[in-house]
Amino acid sequence: MDNDEIGKTSLMNVAQERFFYEIQDLSDIELIAARNYVNTFPSFTRPYANTFLLSYEVVSKGMMSDSDRLEFAKNSFEKTLSSIERDGTNLLNCKSLKELKDIPNLDQCVFYLCIQYCRTKKMRMNGINGFHDRPLASQLFDKLFPLTTILFGTTLAHNIFVGNLNTKYVFIKNETDSPFLTSDQPAINLLSDDLDENGYAKSFELYYPTSPSTAIMITFRPEIEKFSEIIADEAFVEYVNKKICENALSFIFADKIDNLHFLRLNKT
Repeated sequence: MDNDEIGKTSLMNVAQERFFYEIQDLSDIELIAARNYVNTFPSFTRPYANTFLLSYEVVSKGMMSDSDRLEFAKNSFEKTLSSIERDGTNLLNCKSLKELKDIPNLDQCVFYLCIQYCRTKKMRMNGINGFHDRPLASQLFDKLFPLTTILFGTTLAHNIFVGNLNTKYVFIKNETDSPFLTSDQPAINLLSDDLDENGYAKSFELYYPTSPSTAIMITFRPEIEKFSEIIADEAFVEYVNKKICENALSFIFADKIDNLHFLRLNKT
């Protein structure tokens, strides 16, 4: 984050960029590269990914009027995200361990969390910067970010829900006076600091605050049950809030402005 400015605003005003997920015009060569890119991912990603490839073709090959094409390019992926967010409603409304256990569409909720993890500006910037020595690849990654969000989100969700028998779901209840914070990177890997020799995280533990007093964690710890609950103490709240702040790109959010002033005073 570039500065410590604190103020009251709406999430829509500061955390969303207009047409951030616009489907961009691709050249014929870029369309071929996009299809080859999709083919590097597991086969279970293809049905969803191929739909977005078609979207790029529609935009790039002028298959509709200019006005319809502009509307489609700017809003089609946003509508997809809205649909995914509706599928995650049961998780967002979860207020207890029992409600977490009783979620009927847990697979869709996991997909929602994974899309939340992958869809952010920070992830986009990380991908662009990852090709700093290959400018054409960097440019193509930027153009294909909506497609990349689906590819990585689908792969991650499949690995969590289907590919690992040790997946555990944790409902976290915060009864302290300190609220859970969130940011413009709302879903984070709590274990992202433990890196291998190639700079990749060795382990994954997905944390997502759903309100100032509740959060969801997906972990693979062998010592806990498939569904469990944590009653957060001050140390735990401080730990996860610090992780949220470390992973934020530009914005941190709290339910009360005083909590952000306290955070700034205690920043290390």
